[in-house]
Amino acid sequence: MWSNNGNSNTIKKLILKLLISMNINFKFLKLCPIFILLPFYSNYALANNNTNQLRISPIIKRVQDEKPKKPEPNPGLSFGIPSAMGSSWKDVFVSVAYTADYDEGLFTWHNKNNKKVADGSMNFGFGFGDPNESIGGEISVGIISLLSQKGESGFGADGTAGIKLHKSLPSFFNTHAAISWTNPIKWGEATKKDTVYGVISKEFELRPDADNKFASLLTLGVGTGSHRSNTAIKENTNDPNFFGGYGVQILPRVSFASSWNGNALNAGFGLSPFDFPLNFSLGISDITDNSTNGAQFNINTGYSFRF
Repeated sequence: MWSNNGNSNTIKKLILKLLISMNINFKFLKLCPIFILLPFYSNYALANNNTNQLRISPIIKRVQDEKPKKPEPNPGLSFGIPSAMGSSWKDVFVSVAYTADYDEGLFTWHNKNNKKVADGSMNFGFGFGDPNESIGGEISVGIISLLSQKGESGFGADGTAGIKLHKSLPSFFNTHAAISWTNPIKWGEATKKDTVYGVISKEFELRPDADNKFASLLTLGVGTGSHRSNTAIKENTNDPNFFGGYGVQILPRVSFASSWNGNALNAGFGLSPFDFPLNFSLGISDITDNSTNGAQFNINTGYSFRF
């Protein structure tokens, strides 16, 4: 049998050991979360200490920037008259034109009297200088007729060669100025009257804040030769006369232009259908049948490049 004092002391010792054991276990349990989270904390601290080295690879990689597209060739803004713009160094150009009598029809080459009423012409040349830095210029050669009449006056038999100097003046109302002598050299049946002119062209936009800005070109000039009045032509003089015109880009690749060349009213459309500088113009010259040549269909194509 256990004595009361002995039993009491034994119970006290067991309770004390139990409490001590529970206290230790409790402290251990309190430390468990720390041990569990310690590896994550160490990774977190390491990341914070090496933020320049820690990078997360993106799931979607950025697409490389595409090469910028070349600007689309613009249609011409002049029809029937020269403008003040021109070629520069390393520019080469060539153009071919077809004209036909309006009354006889677009594809009638000879009338009932076997007279030639349609013909082609050609112009080619190159540029020199720089109109932005100093003075630009161009040398051009014109072949008046591409079709022969009764075996005579065939390709290259008649023509001219000329020069044009031009200057860009952006600070002066965004204008261009030029002077030209189109035929100091003449051969064959080319007219003996010299064509000398001075011209100013101004570039502007009708709607500068819109997507379609309606880029425009206004041209005014004075010249002799092909710009003479009908009176001067009849009197066989070479008096100077005024000419002018206006052109507007109505669509990205379509323009419309009208002009008075000194003796005839002209109008036509400009087209640049390709992504390279091959342009076309389609129109009618002498709409009012005022000049000696009368109304004519005009189809022109031109190509230019820089080497």
